[in-house]
Amino acid sequence: MLSQIALFFKDIVSRWDTPRSRRIATYATMVFIVVAVLYSFYTVGTRLKDVTERTEVLGDKTSRSSTEEDKPVSSDVSQKDALLKIPKKTVGSGDAFRVTQKSTGACSGLIPEGWIAFSSPRSDAADFVSGDKTMYAGYAALGVNPALQVYDAELYSATPEVSIKRLGDAIISGTFGDGSRLSYTDEFNQKVGDYTLRSLESQGSKGVVLYRVFPGDGINYSYAEVARFALAKKQVWNTKGELIARVAASLNCSVQFSPSDQAVVGGGSSDTSTKDENGDEYGYNPQLGTEYVHDENGTNYLVSPGTSWSETGPSGPGYYKSTNTGWEFLKPGRFN
Repeated sequence: MLSQIALFFKDIVSRWDTPRSRRIATYATMVFIVVAVLYSFYTVGTRLKDVTERTEVLGDKTSRSSTEEDKPVSSDVSQKDALLKIPKKTVGSGDAFRVTQKSTGACSGLIPEGWIAFSSPRSDAADFVSGDKTMYAGYAALGVNPALQVYDAELYSATPEVSIKRLGDAIISGTFGDGSRLSYTDEFNQKVGDYTLRSLESQGSKGVVLYRVFPGDGINYSYAEVARFALAKKQVWNTKGELIARVAASLNCSVQFSPSDQAVVGGGSSDTSTKDENGDEYGYNPQLGTEYVHDENGTNYLVSPGTSWSETGPSGPGYYKSTNTGWEFLKPGRFN
């Protein structure tokens, strides 16, 4: 039986083992290989396409998630609105004064915090000086008798402007240690109601004086002068001059005079013309370019529109103070 089976397979092999059968087998093998390669390419291409499509879909979803959900898109309008809620300027120590009502003798005024006050026994002179002695605001009332020029030719000059400048020289020498002499300049030379506003400058100091001249009694004095000085070292005046001038303008003294051995007496009753006379209920002073504002705690600030006013802010244009939680919109006028 086994021998017969062996002969059967031997016979089949012998029949296929011919040149013609070998060629057929070769062609069949080549066709099989080509079909197998093409099928492999087709399978790989299909899988790559599927992966690409899935990646693109996933990418689209990820892109939408990051831009539309996690990162909201802001338009030009929203950015502009956000900028309008941020004050470009705020009231700070460099461009404003926190002021409080302060008195010395019979003189008082809205004085920056930390300033030192002095007054004469008769309150015909008052000095308010910053702690670093770079800024000064003061009041002086003097009855001038030219017969006393033998003691001080300028102080008792028959010309009020000369006498007033002499007072200024004494102030910058005693306060700032400036031994140079003041001169009037052309920056300010104008009438403010019954007062005259003049600008002054020396080598190291600069400022203004707001003064008024009263007629004398013809016996003890030829005239009386009431002056408010605002002076500072030059580098300080260039940034804070307007504010210092407003401090000086707020000063008011009730002067009490009595005859002296030189028979010189002062300029009459107390002077109360420091109030605003421009019709602005909030106290803006157009000559000095300053005004008062206050916060919700009742703290008063003396500010300058040119340096502290902001056109932007959460409550619109105005004055703002920086706080721990943002910005506080300051209210116009003084808190009484």
